[in-house]
Amino acid sequence: MSVEHKNLTGASLHEPKGVAAAGASTAYLADGAGSGAWTDPLASVNNKNLLIVTATIPDLSNPGDHCIIPAPLACSVVNVAVVCEANFGTAPNVLTAEIVSTGLAYGAGVATNLNISCTNGSGVNTVFSGAISTGNTMTTSQAIWIRTSGAGVGASAGQVVVTLDVS
Repeated sequence: MSVEHKNLTGASLHEPKGVAAAGASTAYLADGAGSGAWTDPLASVNNKNLLIVTATIPDLSNPGDHCIIPAPLACSVVNVAVVCEANFGTAPNVLTAEIVSTGLAYGAGVATNLNISCTNGSGVNTVFSGAISTGNTMTTSQAIWIRTSGAGVGASAGQVVVTLDVS
């Protein structure tokens, strides 16, 4: 007695053809012509392990103003950028960052090499950015604390954009 493929269950089922030679983390994708291949469906996705997180520093000219961004996953901080919302005069303002654990304040965390100087005479919507390569790993119980030196004249909020690598 023959059993049609559609009626097979449990132990009678077999792996798809070619699975023994398929690479890890691949899926069989049909080509629309009656065949297909085992491929990584995310291979062509750029920056698939990067998250972009934003926050606001209320006043870049106020010493100690800051933003805190908690780690959504275990990750590495790759880059920090800030956009000044108003003209920024006189002395340069410097942004620094630390990775802090739950319950710790700025100054008690792991220092990073972030040192972004928002230079004097900067116009509205000027973007300043810096890469972080030292002290940049975070667990889910940590956050990055980005703080302004408060130099400069004229109140200006700063929009902060942080790039996190979760690979």
